[in-house]
Order: sequence, then C-alpha cells, then structure tokens
Amino acid sequence: MKTHLQRTPADEPVFRLLDKKRTEGKPHFVYMTAAGNKFLRCYYGKVTAYFSTLEVLPPVDMNSTGLHHTD
Repeated sequence: MKTHLQRTPADEPVFRLLDKKRTEGKPHFVYMTAAGNKFLRCYYGKVTAYFSTLEVLPPVDMNSTGLHHTD
C-alpha cells in the first residue's frame, strides 16, 4: 500500500481517501487499512468488468500451470 501511494497521482481515488482520513486525524493503521480496502474494491471492480466483456474464457492448459496432479 505504501509503494502504491508513493507512485500515484493526487487525483487518484485511493490517494484522495487516504489524504481525507489523514487530515481527519485518524491513526496510521486506520487510514492505511481504509486505503487498502478502497484499492481492493477498485481493483475487483475493474477485473470483474473486464471478465464480463469476454464472451468465453480461454481454456487453461493445466499441464503448463503446474497444478495438474497425475496419480
């Protein structure tokens, strides 16, 4: 979270939330946790929107993932 906030522009929603909480006098842990939650909600929304645009997900080759177990 710290690295993300160091590299984001001031008009980014997560940074604006963090700055707002910081100016309200919230403790460090509280405003960093709030910013982390905001980031995850934004990220989840973007990923969900992307996957909803796909008609069919491409098949996954389980042999290339290392997750396929052969008994």
